[in-house]
Amino acid sequence: MTTGSYSDDRARPLTPRMRQVLAGADAGETAAATARRLGVAAETVKIVRAAARARVGEPTTAQAAARARQAGLL
Repeated sequence: MTTGSYSDDRARPLTPRMRQVLAGADAGETAAATARRLGVAAETVKIVRAAARARVGEPTTAQAAARARQAGLL
């Protein structure tokens, strides 16, 4: 098994920070608004969003948030 591959990412659960970031996206927050709420840089939110998209296997943040909500993760 190769570490760091896309399929490996999808098998791992979302981190608490990924859940916070996806919850913000699900609520319609921009990356900047989520960053202010969490006290981090907007670039950090964008990086976490990308990692969360990979984990749930969705191409967009909105789709990743919807899938996480449907799975009861948000």
